[in-house]
Amino acid sequence: MKKNINKEALILLGSVIFIAISIIASNLLHFAPGIILSIIFALITIKSKDPTQKVFGVIGYLIFFIKQLTSSSYNAFSYSLLGIALISAVFYVYSDEYFLSNNTAESKSVIQKATNLLICLILVGIMLVFYFILQEFWKGTFLEIGAEVGYIVFIVTVITAFSKKIDADYQKKIDYAKKLKNDYKKMLEQSIDDDNDSDLITEERKSNTNSNLPKLSEGISKQIPKNNSAIQEAKYFAEIEKQKKERQNTIIKILSIWLLIIDVSILGYLFAPNNTGFNFIATLICITIIAVTFLPEGEDESVYNLIYSKLRPFQAIAFLLLLIAHNQEFSWALGYACIVALLHIVWILGYINLKTFFTITILVYTLPIFGYFSNPYRQISEETPTISSVIFQKKDITYENPIKNLGETLDQYTMSN
Repeated sequence: MKKNINKEALILLGSVIFIAISIIASNLLHFAPGIILSIIFALITIKSKDPTQKVFGVIGYLIFFIKQLTSSSYNAFSYSLLGIALISAVFYVYSDEYFLSNNTAESKSVIQKATNLLICLILVGIMLVFYFILQEFWKGTFLEIGAEVGYIVFIVTVITAFSKKIDADYQKKIDYAKKLKNDYKKMLEQSIDDDNDSDLITEERKSNTNSNLPKLSEGISKQIPKNNSAIQEAKYFAEIEKQKKERQNTIIKILSIWLLIIDVSILGYLFAPNNTGFNFIATLICITIIAVTFLPEGEDESVYNLIYSKLRPFQAIAFLLLLIAHNQEFSWALGYACIVALLHIVWILGYINLKTFFTITILVYTLPIFGYFSNPYRQISEETPTISSVIFQKKDITYENPIKNLGETLDQYTMSN
């Protein structure tokens, strides 16, 4: 107990020192207000039990410091920070899956962790609003650094405690559900064994003429439970599962016909373009791709299921061909989208899991230099005509409190009216 208290005290002291040094350095070097987000992200991930999250926190903090120290306006730093934050979220939500593997996590676990993450983000957003409001009161006073350190410690403590509590409650629910499942399984096995014993007793009564045997059988038969609730529950759940499969098969029939309509229409558009209602149809195709992504093919052997299983993996590629034919040119955006579409096919075919798919997709768009958003070839202009000028460009920016700017804007609007 005493060791745990000492450990927590050292962690708290280290956090306070880390925040104080970061804020002092930020004030001296005129860093952007984003330093608070970098600190919060670093501390929350470093306190995680997952060593990968600790690495994400350290890398994110170092990238922010390097960006501020170099005064670089190259957007690779900003998108790298965004990418690390998103990958950290993916690794948290899909913590039960392995990267570059095809094992899958339970949907309940994924939904629970995603909900937990969303609530934490909302709490951070609310507390940051209050931070910028309170900053106007302590700014310029001798309490400024101490108040900022205390408030950041408060944010990190609340988020960490809240996240741990939700995870602990969910783990208790999982353990309880496993216990109920094991108990139900044992009860079902016992009920089946009792039914088998009853059948054996009946056969025994028919085949034996010894007078002592019926009495023995009668004694055993009294021990057989008359309540077959376990069997009835098993039949009930089997019926529910059957109805679920029937609904899925119906949906697959509808989607298989719709996919045929879409693919034939795209094929026709490639040879005879017709832009009437193009935006509406393109939106429907996007919704369809999302729907078929999370609805796997059924188990029954039918023509509709076969059509669905063959067309489902390639809808993203078909949509890209439609966009290329519509734009009549190949762009950087379509090139990167093709990479993601190929990755989407690999995932639907079951070679990788969602953790791998999302992580690589994020890297495709946010990776420094090679990612779509930070690709220097896309940013060449009259002001930055070369790749080196894009990468090493610098820009001086004056940062202000967003709450203060919002107040001044509202005052100017009120005066003008």
